[in-house]
Amino acid sequence: MNGVKNKITFKAISTDGFGVSLKGTVTDNENKTVAIFAATHLGMGMFEFMPVAGKSYKANITYTDGSTGVLDLPRAIDDG
Repeated sequence: MNGVKNKITFKAISTDGFGVSLKGTVTDNENKTVAIFAATHLGMGMFEFMPVAGKSYKANITYTDGSTGVLDLPRAIDDG
């Protein structure tokens, strides 16, 4: 929800269905880092951040083998 500190949980899985280690950052549409995250056990992790109305966010991921990826995060809502 926009304007509210949110706890985001995730599980990163490979194509074979097993959890994978990774780390990364969440950046806004101005390329400012708003959160840092890492998988801590079997691809699972958690981070907190507060989305702002009108902004979009991306997860910039680095895997243990050095490969990278970018994932657009869903837009936050104004109420719920």
